[in-house]
Amino acid sequence: MKPAALNYHRRKECGRTFHCPVCSRGYKTKGTERRGLRFYCDCGRKFISISHLRSHQKHECGKTFPCSLCGKHFKTRKQIPLHVKMVHFDMITKTGPKLDS
Repeated sequence: MKPAALNYHRRKECGRTFHCPVCSRGYKTKGTERRGLRFYCDCGRKFISISHLRSHQKHECGKTFPCSLCGKHFKTRKQIPLHVKMVHFDMITKTGPKLDS
């Protein structure tokens, strides 16, 4: 029997051939074994994929960047120059520091 036919036979006739790496539960098709998997953040939220968890941790639970003038924190470093221009415009024009955009 060819490998593809054997794999098909195992899936359809012999039961579950793919297993969850965490709980060892069996599934008939590859990919389905991850369907029940959930990924948890330290904040308590759960996600269906590791990429969603990493994105959440990066943007919501991750490192923050403080404004050097007032100490307010931002999720990304790119937000700081806009904040400085909008909120601290008077400080910039009086003291004269140049900011990178």
